[in-house]
Amino acid sequence: MLTNLGIEDKIKDFIGEQIPNDIIKQRDGGISNGKKIMLDYISGSTCIDKLNSIFEYGWDWEVTEHFIQKSVDYQNKYMKEREMSPEPQPPVAHVFGILTVHLRDDKTGQFYDIKKTGCGSKVIIGKANDQKDIFKAASTDALKKAASLIGVGLDLYRDANEQYYFELLLSRDKQNNFLRNYSDEEKKLYFDSVNYLQELTESNNDIDGDSMLSLLMTWSNNKYNDFNTIPPKELNNFVTYIKQGIGDDK
Repeated sequence: MLTNLGIEDKIKDFIGEQIPNDIIKQRDGGISNGKKIMLDYISGSTCIDKLNSIFEYGWDWEVTEHFIQKSVDYQNKYMKEREMSPEPQPPVAHVFGILTVHLRDDKTGQFYDIKKTGCGSKVIIGKANDQKDIFKAASTDALKKAASLIGVGLDLYRDANEQYYFELLLSRDKQNNFLRNYSDEEKKLYFDSVNYLQELTESNNDIDGDSMLSLLMTWSNNKYNDFNTIPPKELNNFVTYIKQGIGDDK
């Protein structure tokens, strides 16, 4: 049977965590409809810090290709043809690379790699001293792009509605995937308890994935902070605790 990797909820939470406003940087994004646009971004060091925090330094970055592209001359499409005078543009350095994050299965000890490809670029301007690190800058740009495909810093590109939808998906994912590390035999053995928890989160608007996790941590005195860490033999006790809390005598 095909299944997903079963990535821990805490990793998903770290990835989905919004970037604090005080470390978000801005750069000039040009003019649109007569208005100046400012684009949000994170620095390369922030991206690296985020990757280190999420994957505990278990990641690699490999540059696979780099080259310099001659730019096409700029022509202002709003000018009359007879007034057009193409403006030469500086060349651009491009870098392609692969970000690899390493995940370990706690049960088997087996490692799994997730790879994302990113491309980055940097306009070549200035004197030699400005140009000497051009591929380094383009590589950092490519790394940030690859990291965004995992979700790092992706909140900078979402509007309010998209962020709400993302948080909704994250909450539903927690509901649908808790206890995913139980074997089929364990799920059969504790079928009633597993089924009860799943039905409760799907039918009760007051108890979502986050609320259920909070109940688990309270019941276990913070011993278990993820549904995939609770031993099957203690599952029935947890369900009894919930039933007593909500007055469910079934």
